[in-house]
Amino acid sequence: MDQDPAVIKLPLFSKTSKLAAIPGQSEGVTYGVVWDACRDPEHGFGYVVELLPGRRARLLAWLAADGKVYSCDRPLTGLAGLRPSLELAQWQDRKGQGAIRVPDPNGGGQPVIVGEYQTTWDKRYGFVNPTRDPGRFFLTRNWELRYFLAVSWLTFVHIPQTQGVAAGSGGGRIGEVILNLLDGPL
Repeated sequence: MDQDPAVIKLPLFSKTSKLAAIPGQSEGVTYGVVWDACRDPEHGFGYVVELLPGRRARLLAWLAADGKVYSCDRPLTGLAGLRPSLELAQWQDRKGQGAIRVPDPNGGGQPVIVGEYQTTWDKRYGFVNPTRDPGRFFLTRNWELRYFLAVSWLTFVHIPQTQGVAAGSGGGRIGEVILNLLDGPL
């Protein structure tokens, strides 16, 4: 049995969905989403995982039903004290559209926008103006929130980190850059 608390054996009745490859993904690594496999701290969509041989998976992040993703290295028992590593924030002036945000890589208080999303009438999510390429397969379709969150987290948080790049680097809108300059010392 693995000593790594992030590695779990997938129960027989758990659900697993393998994801298509994303640009920048390491060769030989397969990502997926699993649910009904282990503890779920609240109402959520399961975990983003690296699928391993022998019906095993390495937990990477938990998908919350409110549009937030929490990085993890073991099954979560609760969210107290945890900050999301990615979140969706609806625009106040545009129904069904919003920002994909990650914490500021420089430790600032404001999240950085790394892309936008729009929803369809049937609550499917699509990428708009992403700062990193999620791949043609994901970019040209609309997805259930579970898969959209998983692909967003892999694209904007996990894969950059595996390449030694901080999540959110290169992100942000020009307005955010100007506000940061105005807030700085003179």
